[in-house]
Amino acid sequence: MDNPFEPFDKHSWKPWDKYVSWGGDPRTVAAQIKKVVKWGGNVNAKGDNDITPLIKASAYGYLSGVKTLFNAEAEINDKTSHKESALIVAATSDKDKVVDYLANSGANLDEKDECGLSAMERATGRRKRRIIKTLIKAGATPSRYVAICNEYE
Repeated sequence: MDNPFEPFDKHSWKPWDKYVSWGGDPRTVAAQIKKVVKWGGNVNAKGDNDITPLIKASAYGYLSGVKTLFNAEAEINDKTSHKESALIVAATSDKDKVVDYLANSGANLDEKDECGLSAMERATGRRKRRIIKTLIKAGATPSRYVAICNEYE
C-alpha cells in the first residue's frame, strides 16, 4: 500500500491511532509501527495528555516498536502532560525489557514525574526487583526506599 496519509495527517497523532492497534499482538503492532514510520508518520506526534508513540509503545511493552521509534529518532525523554517519560511509564507498567532498552539508550534515569517520582521510585514502590536492578546497573540514583527490596543486587 502506498502512503495513505493526507498531507495534514502526516504530522498529527491521527495515523498512530488509525493504523496501529494499540493493545494488540506485539508482532502485529511492531509491523504497524514500522509501516507508519516508513510512511513518514511523525514519531514525536502528541496525542491526548501529550502521549507520544514511544510512550504508548513503552506502556504496552512493545520492545520492537520502541526500538523502531527510537531508531526513527523519537525523542526518548519526551514527557506526557503528567511529566511521565517513556522510562517512567515502562517502569510503572512493569515492562522490564523496555526499561532495560531505554535505560541503556540514553533515557534520563533520574527524571521525575509531576508527583516527584522517578522510574526508580515507581519501581521501588511496586517492589519490581528486576527493574530496580536494571536501573541501578544503568546508573540511576537508588531510591531511599530500595532497602525494602533488598534483593536488587
